[in-house]
Amino acid sequence: MCGHTSYIMAVTFSNNGRLLASASEDKTVRLWDVPTQQASAVRPLRCHGGAKAVAFSPEDDLVAAGDESGRVYLWRTDTGVPAHKLLHANYETVWSIAFSPDGARIVSGGENNAACIWDVASGQCLLALQGHTSAIVSVAWSLDGRVIAMGSEDTTLRLWDAMTGAPLVTLHGHTKAVLSVAFTCDGQFIVSGSEDTTIRKWDFRVACQLTSERGDDSVAALASATLRDGWLVGSSGELISWIPAEYRGHLQAALCMLLIGESRVIIGVGDGGLHAGLNWTACWRG
Repeated sequence: MCGHTSYIMAVTFSNNGRLLASASEDKTVRLWDVPTQQASAVRPLRCHGGAKAVAFSPEDDLVAAGDESGRVYLWRTDTGVPAHKLLHANYETVWSIAFSPDGARIVSGGENNAACIWDVASGQCLLALQGHTSAIVSVAWSLDGRVIAMGSEDTTLRLWDAMTGAPLVTLHGHTKAVLSVAFTCDGQFIVSGSEDTTIRKWDFRVACQLTSERGDDSVAALASATLRDGWLVGSSGELISWIPAEYRGHLQAALCMLLIGESRVIIGVGDGGLHAGLNWTACWRG
């Protein structure tokens, strides 16, 4: 299928599998008829800047896109007519976009470490989600629409309450940008792909149960730990474990149920919980 005149940045199938949408640096989004493998009757959909992200609504009646000018677009898939005025994000490039399961909202993420939840009917920004420390390059809704997962160039995967915008939990493990994120069909797990050449599978149910109030829980402590100067450091600054340099890119701990990569090092919590202290030999033996 040919038609774009520059790099294709994103593609997605419609939910019924009949259409394919492609977003390109040539400032267009194109719709393709899957059975015939030809361009659809809808003309190329024009953006102000290079298109970076594209998504279909659950009913496939709308297609949304985001571009490098910070705009979010909505078109009708049967006519290509804009379904709404342009939505202007409070950041530059829109790198990621997704519809809620009921089709009533859109989440977009991009530069300036920010994301917006938009109301499709009114075009208003309902919530601004802030917390990442670098660009948000991947977004996904949980199956019930209550949680949004976001992957960022800051190497973390974060979960947000989609109704209030409150942060729920930050998942650490990747060592480079989290480029893609998706919920499994049964809604039990989150899968993330990273520039670090690994794919990670996370336990979504357990992740949603973790809160700052559970700091005395061993699994929660390990799940919230970050890798800093070779140490797994807890949320209160406590040193949990030293990770040798050759193992740091292959670390699998707590909520990460599976790591697909060149190799992996698994850190788990035993029946006795986590041990800390100056006598590291005793801790190891415990």
